Parts: sequence; C-alpha cells; structure tokens
Amino acid sequence: MIFVLLLLISQTNALYSKKLYRTRGFNAIDIDLEKYDDLNQGSTTINIILENNSLSTVPFLAYCNTKNQQIIKSIVSSPDAIKKQIESNKKLCVFDNNALLYSQRVQQIVLSDQINDENEWAYNKFSIYKLNEKQISIYIYSSDDSQYTIIIKGSQKGECYNQCNNYGLCMSNQILFCQCNEGYIDSTCQLLSPVINAPSLVQFELKEKSFKNILTIPLKSNPASLEIEVNTNASIKTYIGCQHDKDFIPFSESNSFYQTEISTGTIRYSKDDIQYCLDNTNKIEQTLGFRMENFVILLLVNDQTYKTQVALKLYISTNQDDTSGLEIYYILAGALGALIIALLIIICVIYFQRKTRRINNGALNNLNLRSFSVKGNTNRSLRQDYIPVELYEQIIQEYPGLVEISDCQICLVEFQKQDLVKLTYCLHLFHSTCIDEWRKRNHTCPFCREDLNKQKRIQQKQEDQIYQLGVISGDAMQIDEQKLAEFQKREQRLKHLQQTSSPDSANAMQQNGNTPSPFLKGDLITQQLCVQSGN
Repeated sequence: MIFVLLLLISQTNALYSKKLYRTRGFNAIDIDLEKYDDLNQGSTTINIILENNSLSTVPFLAYCNTKNQQIIKSIVSSPDAIKKQIESNKKLCVFDNNALLYSQRVQQIVLSDQINDENEWAYNKFSIYKLNEKQISIYIYSSDDSQYTIIIKGSQKGECYNQCNNYGLCMSNQILFCQCNEGYIDSTCQLLSPVINAPSLVQFELKEKSFKNILTIPLKSNPASLEIEVNTNASIKTYIGCQHDKDFIPFSESNSFYQTEISTGTIRYSKDDIQYCLDNTNKIEQTLGFRMENFVILLLVNDQTYKTQVALKLYISTNQDDTSGLEIYYILAGALGALIIALLIIICVIYFQRKTRRINNGALNNLNLRSFSVKGNTNRSLRQDYIPVELYEQIIQEYPGLVEISDCQICLVEFQKQDLVKLTYCLHLFHSTCIDEWRKRNHTCPFCREDLNKQKRIQQKQEDQIYQLGVISGDAMQIDEQKLAEFQKREQRLKHLQQTSSPDSANAMQQNGNTPSPFLKGDLITQQLCVQSGN
C-alpha cells in the first residue's frame, strides 16, 4: 500500500519551491535549476505560478529571453507597456496573457526544454515557451504594494504541462494539454466562454464600463461563411477571429481580429476566413500530433456607462462573396441544364411512343392478315369491298404519286416500307388495321367522305381498271397483253403476301387458287377479260 502511494506521488508534478513575496514596482527573482537533480535534459517542464493574495492590486509575472535589464524594465513597467509587448509578438518577454487581460488571480508561465525551433511556434499557441538554460530569472511588476506566492514545479514527459482549472482534464496524449469543459477556453481553462452553435438566436445583457464577453462558435468541417446579425440598444465593439490565430485571446486593439463598432447590422466572416482558421488548426495538429477542435472567437466590448441588451442571430450562408454575383450564373446554369434535360426527356418519350405505335400497327396488320380467312363470315363485308392489303413499299412503286402521302390520315403515324396498307377507291392510303377499324363504324372515306360501299362506285372502279388494262370501247375490245401480264403478276403477289403473312389462311388460299381476284368480280366485262386472258 505504501509502495503504491509513493508511486502515485512520484508521478505527480514535483514541487521545487513555494515562497511568499511582497513587491511594489519592479522585482527580479533568480532561479537556479541546477540544484534539482531530477530535472533531466530533454524531458523537463517548469511551471512558474503566481498566486495573488491581494484583492486590490494585480501583479504581473514575466519571463524574458534577454539579460538586458534596461530592455526588461522598459517592458515590465506598466500595463500599457506589457500590452504593447504582447501585441508586437516579439516574445522578448512572455506573460500569461489571458490572466493579465481578465485580471485573474492565478498566472502561469510554462517553460519546456522539449521545444525546438520547428515546433516552438505551435507550443507558443498554448503559452508554453522554450527553456534555454538552467539558470533563469523571472520578473514581477506591481503598481502598488502586493503580496503573492511564487510556486515552481517540475514535470516529466507524459504529465500535464498546464495547471487545468474548472475541472479541465489533461488530454490523453504524449503531449498533455488542458482539455477544457464546455464553456471554458484558454490553455488553463480559466476564461468563461459560452458555446453558441449556428444557426441560433441568443440574447443576453452586456455589463457597463468596458465589460468583455467572449463567445465560442464551433466551426464545421465544410467551410461556409458565417453571418451574425447584431441588435443592441447601444453601440458596442465586436472582434472576431480564429481561436488559435495568435498566442492569446486578443486585447481589444488586436490587429489579428476583425474590429467592428455596431448597434444594429450584420457581421460577416467569409468562407476564406473560415478556411484559414481550419488550415491553421490542421497545421498545429500535424506539428503537435493530436487533434483539436475548431472554433471562432467573438469578443464583445461595452464601453458605455450603462448596461446594454444584446441579441445575436447566427446562421450559415453558402455564398462566399455577396458582391461576386456568381450565384446568378449558378442559378442560370442550373435552370438551363434542367431545361435541356427536360427537352431530352420529352423527345425520348415521343420517340418511344411513336416507335411503340409503329410496332403495334405492324403487329395488328399481321394479325389482321392471319385472321382474315379464319374469321369467316364475320368480316365478309370487309373482304367483299375489293380493297386488297398491300405493302407500302410496293404500292408506292406502282403509284409513285402516293409518295406525297407520308403518314396515315387516321393514326397520323408515318408509313414504313414494310407496313401493310390499303388504297381506297378514291385513291387515299391508310394502314390496313386503321381503315378496317374505321369502316366498322363508318362507311365513308376518312379523308374525303366518299361512300366506300356503293355498288356504282365499285363498278366505276372496275371499269377504270379495265381501261387501265388497255380495253378500247366500241365495236371490239382489245387488251394490252403487257398490262394484263403485269396485272396478273400483281394478283399473284397479293395472294403470296396473304399466304406468307397468315399460315392459318394458307389452305384456304390454296383452295381458292382458281378464284378470280376481287378486282375481276362483279360484271360480264371482267369475266370476258378472264376468258380472253386464258386463251
């Protein structure tokens, strides 16, 4: 049990010195680290802590990298001189900046000999500075008589560098920094800073006489501009910037933070500014080897002699620059792209609808031809109309003038070469299935309204066909043998077309092989033509 207790004690920060001091003005305290045997080179961290025992006066603790007493006294001589040195960022003398800014009772300076030239800038972000030698001096300045305690502690590698306040914990990493609870920031978790997530609306009271209020705004992984709408009953000063942009939470005059005096209006933190914060944090992470959270710090200062009510509305905007006008081009490009896509979809739909209709018409034509002989008396009236079914390609060859009729006047679909069509007595061309369906309900031509069932019209067409064969009216009739041969060839082609298009009707067509064509039925003249052609 005693061994475990000793082991735990040995793992804590070693207390080397704790002395009480009283100072008015400037005081130098020499420290010799050589007398501490357990301070090994390359693994030593010294914590110099000032605990103020006075309630009226705040002494300033400093560690300087120069031995020139005149320079040191010019820096560590007044609050204004110290603030100017901090703002210059030259680090001739270093301070616990946040503690000085907010008059905190405990100030702390951390010196480590693990820091080299490459990683020094990253350690300085956490107020950890380079220890160059074992014999050092610290400096105290107090404007009035003040009583304080100086504590010197040593820590080894793997122990927490800073003294974490407000229940802050050391990060579980080889390099141990304070991990503050929500609502606290800085290297020692002493600064109170409420967390505000965008989008949100917050309202609070800002006290009088240069009261400072710090707000923490977490950053998202995807950069987007941050806008803060401010509404107050008096003018206040606002400062916004990255949490780790400099080595301290800024004084009001800090040039690294954007300063605005505002009562009602909008504070904008652009996408480029946020990206800079993220890049800066990533650079620190890569140098120190541990992951950190990304925040934007908003500092509010009320210089009025009375309290001020503040309302803040935070929201994320996707516009990088309101004056760039790029969003207009994006909108137009998106609208044009959507219009082009819509037109392509409409064209594709029309194309496939027409293609489907052609396929269906072809299938119906074939089906009509196959069932022509099976239906028997059902469609006998249509079979006796003397309008044969033909291929569009062949009928155009016989009647070249019909090529001007490019689509069916019933379905309005363009004719294809292999479509089955019918040519009416009035020389109007339709799909076979279209005209058949039409004539089940109407007995006139869909185009010219000519009666398709009149016997007189049938006879007129038959006489026209006789004249086409070369018949000469008068005392004798004479037939043009060449035209008759072409006519017979056409009749054989129609029979062949019907047989090949309808296997079910093949037997019927063979049985009626000697039956004259519908064009040669109906009167004595056509029968005589058949007899003469047989002779």
